[in-house]
Amino acid sequence: MFKIKTDRTYQYPVAVTYREGNEEKQGEFTGIFKTLNMAELERVGADDEKALDVVFVGAEGVEMEGHDGQSLSGDDMLAALRSDPDISQAIWAAYQDSYAKKGQSKT
Repeated sequence: MFKIKTDRTYQYPVAVTYREGNEEKQGEFTGIFKTLNMAELERVGADDEKALDVVFVGAEGVEMEGHDGQSLSGDDMLAALRSDPDISQAIWAAYQDSYAKKGQSKT
């Protein structure tokens, strides 16, 4: 027999392509996502921005600088990652990809 927690998270790579000045840059970090139950999924719906606030709960391997040049951390960093259009799109794509791959056979 195995046990499954009702409140769980998982890690998944987030590949980001963004523009900085005239350059297109790429990077990757590890996103930490919350597994939602069916009631939470229905409440959140398919709205990307609202869903990101619920499912994207952490990040590793990425650093964000604030306007003052200081590194952001904790909730400030998560808010900055969620509010950047290039990064939020990459986070949402990674989340969707993580669920698409769950249904695939591993043979």
